[in-house]
Amino acid sequence: MLINRQFLALIGIGTVVLVGCTSPSPTSGTLPPGPPPIDPVQALSLQPASAAALPNQTIQFQAYLGDQPASPDQIVWRVADTSFGRIAQSGQFTAVRCYQGGTTFVQATLARDTAKHASAGIMVFVPGTALVQIQAINRATDHQPVDLGRVAGSIEVIVNIGPAVLCTETTSIQLVVSGPFGDAVVAEQNWAPGLTESAVITLLWDTTLASNGAAFPNGDYSIVAIIHGTRQVREESNRIPLRVAN
Repeated sequence: MLINRQFLALIGIGTVVLVGCTSPSPTSGTLPPGPPPIDPVQALSLQPASAAALPNQTIQFQAYLGDQPASPDQIVWRVADTSFGRIAQSGQFTAVRCYQGGTTFVQATLARDTAKHASAGIMVFVPGTALVQIQAINRATDHQPVDLGRVAGSIEVIVNIGPAVLCTETTSIQLVVSGPFGDAVVAEQNWAPGLTESAVITLLWDTTLASNGAAFPNGDYSIVAIIHGTRQVREESNRIPLRVAN
């Protein structure tokens, strides 16, 4: 009972002593450092992430810092293999006119921090079209289609040149008539790849006077365009049927 009286006496006095329970003031001391702020430059990306281009086609790439488009002066562009094409500081890639096909990549590097860069793959391909093709045979005066077996006078033959032969050092295009007597060259025109991918060959046509002045015997023939080049390039076009009935 003596202990209880002392305990009550302590309570009555109102003195309470707490040991080991001290707490710092909320305003005292310094908080521990938090994580470093996120650098938005770390999120450098390209759109499109990959692309495909035909020869001589352009593709526009855009670099992004985070979700914001980067300005041209913030980025340095390059192409890993310049035989595929070139890229301007605007991010526009232009494929070469005569590449045979393949894959490379373009790279964007941050101008102020060259350790930060992003890449995008690009494929340059040649479509599966004819290398050389006679597109049309027209009357030269009004550009209307004609039947070679029934016309005499000035005609024009339009020959399309496919991308795969644009860089084969083409020197000339021949028009050849094939038939029972063999082959006869009826026209030849010097030609080199330029801004267009077609050639227009104009000639005087008459089945009774063709083949170096000798008349074509009646029968079935075909006319074909043949590409010649300095490296033994020889590509034949589609054959256009021709019936001679003089």
